[in-house]
Amino acid sequence: MPVQITQTDIIAMNALLKKGDRGGAYLYYYNLIKDVDREAVSQILIQAQITTYSGFFGGAAMIGNAIANNSNPDKYPAEGLDKFSSDIVQGLIDAIAKELSANQDGVLTKEQIQLADHGVWENKYKMGDYFPGNIQIVAQDPTVLATPGTLAAVLAGSQLLLGAKIGNEKSKFSGSAYERIETTDYIAIRERSSNKIVCNLKDKVTVFKE
Repeated sequence: MPVQITQTDIIAMNALLKKGDRGGAYLYYYNLIKDVDREAVSQILIQAQITTYSGFFGGAAMIGNAIANNSNPDKYPAEGLDKFSSDIVQGLIDAIAKELSANQDGVLTKEQIQLADHGVWENKYKMGDYFPGNIQIVAQDPTVLATPGTLAAVLAGSQLLLGAKIGNEKSKFSGSAYERIETTDYIAIRERSSNKIVCNLKDKVTVFKE
């Protein structure tokens, strides 16, 4: 089913990001493209887990970012991982807006989403070699295979598969302050407050299962 992303959608995603709801911004885009490109949907749900520090992917990203920070303390944002994560979401929104300016539909492919993330690491922070997502873009750019970011992703995955508990556990967000939302593709935990910020997410699309 064809979809046309609009400037109204860009404004809505930026508003979610501004109030600190990074996961909500990803889920907004998910709702726009869920019936259009399932590979892109899978990538967006991975990103939503990463930005909320949820599950395997969130934990792996935290380890990868810690390695990047320790290796590049002069380049990593002083505000920490939350700031970096916000910049990653902004990079996605900017990539969508760029597509709209070129009279495209704004539906990014999986590869475009991955490259938008890499662009933030490379262009804004000059740490492209340390991007853990390099492990995903080897097919597009084989030179990233030997980068510290690819190694960090492998190390992170190994630690998590061996049982390391990194990232936000769903049990942290229990009680009346939170609500559970389940769809065909994901389970999310969201604040019941007026902000309704997405705190945790588990997707049902990606082949990897915890």
